[in-house]
This record gives sequence, structure tokens and C-alpha cells, in this order.
Amino acid sequence: MNANHQTTGLFKYLSPAKFEFFEKCLLSLTPPIYFNDPWDFLPKGQAVSEAQLLEAPEIVEAAIAQASVIAVPLDFARRRRDASLQALRKQITTDDFLEGASDNYQQKISKIVGAISLTELPLCRLMWAHYAESYSGFVVEFIAGEMDHYKGFFARTLGFGLPATKVKYPLSAQRVTLNENADNVDELCWSKHPVWEYEQEWRVVAHLHGSHSVGIKDKKGEDRFCVSFPPQSLHRVIFGMRMKPEIKRRLLAMLARPEFEHVQKEVTAINHGTGELVSKAF
Repeated sequence: MNANHQTTGLFKYLSPAKFEFFEKCLLSLTPPIYFNDPWDFLPKGQAVSEAQLLEAPEIVEAAIAQASVIAVPLDFARRRRDASLQALRKQITTDDFLEGASDNYQQKISKIVGAISLTELPLCRLMWAHYAESYSGFVVEFIAGEMDHYKGFFARTLGFGLPATKVKYPLSAQRVTLNENADNVDELCWSKHPVWEYEQEWRVVAHLHGSHSVGIKDKKGEDRFCVSFPPQSLHRVIFGMRMKPEIKRRLLAMLARPEFEHVQKEVTAINHGTGELVSKAF
């Protein structure tokens, strides 16, 4: 048994459905709106400032309409404008409005970026059950460079050129409030609720239409965005103990190609002495 295999990189859990991408040396970029946790990339709603309020379209339109009225007393126009401002101020401070603003941001950013989730842990029973579809999928290890710092986060550059940044799990469990100019968006990209800390996640966040992105059609004919990885960046593949014969055959055929001859192959197993999840040579 090889339960203490030396880790050289970062790991990606994959379900059998993801094999159609992996077989083409592609990793799917997942927009935040499709993440398992609805709180991911969901900022805390922020109250609109007085300056922003005064620039609101409703107030501008009201002012234009008011200006078109001939001989309206100045005091009347001021009271009408103040009443409009007060009504709008009340509307934009409600919980429904603030949550709507959060949802809107999550929807918008999902049209711009996608993420690849990785981990330090190749033998996490919960992640094998969830992300590798009850051990019918597989885990792959990508070579990663030495740890470095990136805007207050730990980062490692993967063998296919993109940096993976380690997710933080703030003890406060508070959602991130974006600054007015959103210059703290990194906190939103690489922060999760402490309940997920067991995953020890590292996350690649990339532009869906960036230079690293590859656009393809999935089996349903829907547009998907992926990142390609060179064969030399792949270090190890761990087969799930419940992998179906067809997926196993195709995965073995892929790894039998000359460009993957360096890749180590292992399979999960249960250590019948300790009951622990381990991996052993395939």
C-alpha cells in the first residue's frame, strides 16, 4: 500500500462525465453560478452611497421631467425631488434589494470568469464520494511550482502555466463586501466558508475568453470553456475503486500513449487493517 505517496503537485477530482474533456487534455472552467456552494463568489450586498444615489437614473429622469414643466414653484420641485430620493433610499436599503445586488454580481461575473478547483489531498473520502461520483471517477495530479505569495494569498504555478491560489477560510464566516471600485475582488475569488476547510482547496480563476481559454461544445451542444494542459504537466492518475470498465479502458488507452508514458498510475483501496482509504500501484 502507498498511503504516504510523496506529493509533488496539486490534485483534481473528476467524475466520469468529465472524462470527455480530460481525454482531450482539457480542464473545464466552471463559472461561479454553477458551483456547488451558492455562496461562492456571492458578495455581501452593499448599501448605495449618497453620491451614487444622486446619480441614480430615476432621479435624473425625474429632474428632466420636472424641468419640462413651466412655472413650477422652486419649493414644490425641491419637495418632490426629496420625496423621490427618500422613496428610493428606502428601497435600496431593504434586504431584498441588497441580496438582489449580490445575485446580480454573481450572475455578471459568471459571464466573465471560470474556475478550476484543485486540492492538496488525493485521498479525502468525502471528496472521492462527492466530486469523483462515489469512487467511479478518478483523481489527477498536476505538477506545481514552489509556493509563492500573491496579493496576500499563497500561490503555486501549475505545469500548464496558470497560477493556483490557495483558498482562505475566514473564521468570521462573513461574506466579502466589495469596495466601491471592487479592488478587493481577490478576497471574493479565494475565500470560502470555514465548513469547506477540510477540502484544502486551491483555485485557478481565469477569464472565459482569455488567451488560455479553449471554447468547445459539450455533448449537449452547449458552449463550454476549458484550459488545455500539456501531457508533461500530468504526474499521476488515481483510479477510483468503482470505476466502470468502459471509463477504465478509455483512461488506460489514453495513458498508454507515448506522451503519457511518464504518468504514474494508482488505484484507491481500503486498508483492511485500519479501514483507511489508501492508494496502491495499478
